[in-house]
Amino acid sequence: MNPGLGTQLAHLLDLLDSAVQDSYVQAQLATRPRYTPVLRALSECEPSTLGQIAQSANISQPSATQTVALMIEDGLIS
Repeated sequence: MNPGLGTQLAHLLDLLDSAVQDSYVQAQLATRPRYTPVLRALSECEPSTLGQIAQSANISQPSATQTVALMIEDGLIS
């Protein structure tokens, strides 16, 4: 049985994120593909809560929480 379209798209996104991350490492950039929606949200309206970040970035609140925690750990935001 062939995987469904959703499964195929999820796999494609995993491959793309991995390739983008590899290029960031090669360019010695301290960022990750998953940071992009949060960085855009912060640059557009300076949301003050994780819920506002999630809404502005169009991601789930748990994803926003995890991403912001990683960004803090990497020293990108405080």
